[in-house]
Amino acid sequence: LQPIQWLMLLMFVLMYLLLCPCKLFVIVSLPQQLEAVRGSCLTIPCSFTVRNNVQHNFNEDLHSGCRAEWRDANNVQTTVEFTRPTTGDLTQKNCTTTVYDITEQQGRGVRFRLDCDNPLKWTFTLKTLNITVNEVPPTPKLTPSTVSVSEGQSVSVQCSVPVPCLSLPPFLAWSPVLGHIQETLQKQPDKTYVKVSTLNFTASDPKIRISCSAVHSREDGKNITSYFLSSVTDQPRNTRVTVSPSGPVTEHSNMSLSCSSDANPAVQHYHWYKADGGTHTLIGNSSVLNMKASRDTTAIFCEAQNELGADNSTVTDLDVQINRGEQEAKDDAESTGSSYLEEQRSIVGENRQIIIGKEAECEYAQVKFKPKPKPNQ
Repeated sequence: LQPIQWLMLLMFVLMYLLLCPCKLFVIVSLPQQLEAVRGSCLTIPCSFTVRNNVQHNFNEDLHSGCRAEWRDANNVQTTVEFTRPTTGDLTQKNCTTTVYDITEQQGRGVRFRLDCDNPLKWTFTLKTLNITVNEVPPTPKLTPSTVSVSEGQSVSVQCSVPVPCLSLPPFLAWSPVLGHIQETLQKQPDKTYVKVSTLNFTASDPKIRISCSAVHSREDGKNITSYFLSSVTDQPRNTRVTVSPSGPVTEHSNMSLSCSSDANPAVQHYHWYKADGGTHTLIGNSSVLNMKASRDTTAIFCEAQNELGADNSTVTDLDVQINRGEQEAKDDAESTGSSYLEEQRSIVGENRQIIIGKEAECEYAQVKFKPKPKPNQ
């Protein structure tokens, strides 16, 4: 626009504000957005105020013959036909309206109009309310959404959901019911309401999942339910080791050890340690430890970690037994002073045969042959 056009536009706006009947009304109070469930009811909080210098004349025109209307925001000449609208006391400047059996077609931007059987008629064009009609109700909100506690700690969790209609507020339910429940209806700054249910309990099971459900009633008698699931989080606890096979194992045989723990969120890291007196040696980093049984490693424990902390199992003592055949061979080797080796060779004497290892080691050896008896002559 050219400067002269801007100036003319400014003058037009100033004249409009000076002459406009809206100078009688300071403001109409409406929320910017409301969400309704199809087939249910909707409460529209609404109020208006008037300038003091025109309060007297205004009150004379504002009487029981006045009625509230809701006009399409895109065409203020079009009235939005709500089902069975019920409006507050307009003489007290209360234009709060409850409508029933709302449909998707009624979801749109609307503006409030005061229409009296006298010259007092005005559409409040400076405020627009956007109505959204949904097939399903809003999901309840949990505060906090994730509870991080230690076992035995006192916990307080809130479940809240908007109240679209004051005459049919939603019903809130907890599952499981872990403790005391208290409900309140809280008024918001925009005059809408929120229903709040507070659950107070003592944490005992870190794996428990908490469910809060909101049941909304419809005009046709049907109920629609929405849910929110949460859980109590905790560091690993009750960490334990399972050994397979259980009981005594033979040295050098295969065995498997599993580490498990009660934790929420789930365990992120596992560590296996060999316990040797006051010394701990890391020997594995997974939930399952596969190993050869050894008499050098008979005391083992595992550690479980998540983002909240860590926990150790008790020390597991492994019963590792030596192989019987190997033990007998060892005993024989110690008694003869020789080793059992792979390859063998023979030394042959008169009617005598001595078999020793190819690489047999002896400090000394003495072999005596008894003379063969002479035949009787």
